[in-house]
Amino acid sequence: MNPTTGLPVNAALQQAVLLVARGNALQKAGDRNGAAQAYQQAIRLAPLNAAAYRALLELLVHAGDTANAQLVMRAVPPVVHQQSAAIRFIHARLLLQEEQPEEALALLQALAGSTEVEPATLAFNLALCHTLTGKHAESLPFYEQARKLGLHTPPLYLNWARSTLFSGNPDDAERIYREAARAWPNEVIFKYEHATLLLKTGHYDLGFRLFHHRWHAGLPQFQVPPGREISLPTWDGRKPLRSLLVTREQGIGEQIVFSALLPALARKVDHLAVSFDTRLYPLIRRTWPDIECAAPDEALDSVRGRFDAWLSSGDIGAVVPDALGWKDGYLAPDLGRTAQLREKYQRQFPGKKLVGVSWTSRESALSKFKTMNPLDWKPIFEVPDCQFINLQYGDVRADLARVREVLGVDIHQDPEIDAWHDLDGLAAQMAALDLVITSSNSTAHIAAGTRAPTWIILPSTWGLLWYWGYKDNRCDWYPEARLFRAEGEGDWNPILAEVAAALQQGCRART
Repeated sequence: MNPTTGLPVNAALQQAVLLVARGNALQKAGDRNGAAQAYQQAIRLAPLNAAAYRALLELLVHAGDTANAQLVMRAVPPVVHQQSAAIRFIHARLLLQEEQPEEALALLQALAGSTEVEPATLAFNLALCHTLTGKHAESLPFYEQARKLGLHTPPLYLNWARSTLFSGNPDDAERIYREAARAWPNEVIFKYEHATLLLKTGHYDLGFRLFHHRWHAGLPQFQVPPGREISLPTWDGRKPLRSLLVTREQGIGEQIVFSALLPALARKVDHLAVSFDTRLYPLIRRTWPDIECAAPDEALDSVRGRFDAWLSSGDIGAVVPDALGWKDGYLAPDLGRTAQLREKYQRQFPGKKLVGVSWTSRESALSKFKTMNPLDWKPIFEVPDCQFINLQYGDVRADLARVREVLGVDIHQDPEIDAWHDLDGLAAQMAALDLVITSSNSTAHIAAGTRAPTWIILPSTWGLLWYWGYKDNRCDWYPEARLFRAEGEGDWNPILAEVAAALQQGCRART
């Protein structure tokens, strides 16, 4: 007897089979709730019925209800899990969604040759496991196998192109993006990622012409165009213009990148105004006194009547395609404040090389790929004759205390500088130093954009944004900055050792 229902086991199993069939019919008719109830009832009648668990899990996964699918998966009896390859395959897919690719890979590898799992889909998920663990070259044969076996979906092509690029094959990645854009013209993500690939590899003309697709690619940083409520036409650069308002987009770093194009844009209009993050306005006013710093985005009502058209800063490159990087000079820090800070630091730390440091990126979906543990900077902090000065924005008291306690290194925190609110002060501080070493956060852009001696530590794949270029230790947008590129995803130790060796060499040359 079934202790839960009081029915004979065979009778309970027969009813469960009928309920699964009923659930399948309800699902086909579009009644997902009714189908789910039928599958749940079948599980109660026959707790070892793999078909009921499988049907319920497939329904939840297909509906995007990952949370409940995970709950059901945890309730699957071990014997059912072991007997059903289909359930183990669904489990692997859920693990991938939970960002546990190593565990998913172990399950998927054991499913090779199973008749319950479609071979093309198995190959695709194996490829995803390798992609998400940073083994991009190893993922490529699985993507190609999935394609040869007949899988033809946007997720396949999107991840295939990404891993192809990360494996060092930008030409092949561009081919995949073009093929996907032809196959799915409404999937804007392909056009956007193709644009960033072109920009990353120095093909700025076509790259910026495609870059407008960012607003429709479904990415969190591009949800709403910044000038959406301005009752002005968008300027395409073709007709002469009297006055133009340029609005900001994304973060401080991107605004500084696009600032490099402002002089070229200003030559095309009689009057140019920008509506950027107001923390940048002291630098902009000092550098380009003829460019107006208008009200921020939130208060554009006060300025909209004075302009003929508007342009988002990310579209400047499409309007002035011949402009590139800091050809017309760099952002100008406050030289008086710079001199005061340098005199103060030289008095505090006589004979020391003044090295500013920043190791964390925040405020971005990609931040985790660009952030390092300051304790891993041990080889750098051990270089003698250096005084390290904190440039990291945010509350980093705990980080500074850990470095002091574990490594015995006192990173100087200047109470005069607020690295978050006072970007003009931060720029002056950087200009007062001998060197800035930083992750690819806003600190990197301010330092390189003001021509401070800057070394930037870059991730190898996901967090490597287009303006850093694709390879080499220099990039077009900050030609005077020195770039250090990590090779392994999430493995910062080799590149930090390389930075330490370069710093050591520089200190020897200085002495």
